[in-house]
Amino acid sequence: MIPRLEERLTGAYAAIPIPFHDDQSLDLDGLGEIIDRVLARGIRGLTILGDSAESMTLSDDERYGVLGYAVQRTGGRATIVAGLRSSAAGIAVEQGKRFKDLGADALLVALPGRPGALLTGVVAHYTAVVRDVDLPTLYDHAPTDLALSPEEVGELLTEVTLVGIRNGSRGAADLAEQIRAVGRPISMFTGQSFDCLTCLAGGGVGAICPIAALMPSTARRLIDEHRAGNDAGAEDAQSRLLRAAPLVTAELHEATAGVPHPGIREALVSVGILRSAMVRGTSAAHMSEERRQQMRVLGAELAEL
Repeated sequence: MIPRLEERLTGAYAAIPIPFHDDQSLDLDGLGEIIDRVLARGIRGLTILGDSAESMTLSDDERYGVLGYAVQRTGGRATIVAGLRSSAAGIAVEQGKRFKDLGADALLVALPGRPGALLTGVVAHYTAVVRDVDLPTLYDHAPTDLALSPEEVGELLTEVTLVGIRNGSRGAADLAEQIRAVGRPISMFTGQSFDCLTCLAGGGVGAICPIAALMPSTARRLIDEHRAGNDAGAEDAQSRLLRAAPLVTAELHEATAGVPHPGIREALVSVGILRSAMVRGTSAAHMSEERRQQMRVLGAELAEL
């Protein structure tokens, strides 16, 4: 029997980077290789279009093409959460309905508008998506972009039947506060695999992170060891994932700051999983040669082949 979706919104989810060729066209073959690889290593949850900066460089047709291809390639082997960001509720609903038709199991919805947006507008936005798309929906908490206070998160989830949150705060700093503010069971994920034990200890359920695209077995092992009560095994897995932190943390002075995880892309190139580290509108050339080599060496060391 296939578990209910609520039971599947837990554990290690791989946030899949969208690959591009050097000419900035989509590399769907590369996308398929990443998906096949993480599924073969036990990952049963994927987030597609989960990086809003990356997704915003795609046209609507490209977003639909990426998600449709991912659903087809997955073939029912994993739960697929589709990332959605739009400042207009009508557009968000339209895209969400298309994502549902293409086979998404749930939505990860970023805040609309800009910092300082009134909570009433945020509530109206999520209400429209949940009501009109009719897919389980998670709030994407991105403190480097737009974010709500724990109290506002609690009010949002009181007003709207959201099923969970991806908490992108470094160190899962406000994760436990959000869970207390919500006051009901939800699927709380951290956005960093190396913060997963903090998330689980605070009442969360797992991680949605691009590191799992490089180290799927270790990301899954952390969850398995924790569930089995093997603290030493879980801590060992997290310490290994922590070594990959530089791959998802751009130096603030670099031109790559704000580029969707250039280190992960370089790491995947280093072991032949991707053919190019290109990101739409930028390229690996924006990273210093020294740092690029560091990322590739680290990726080659940590990648699970």
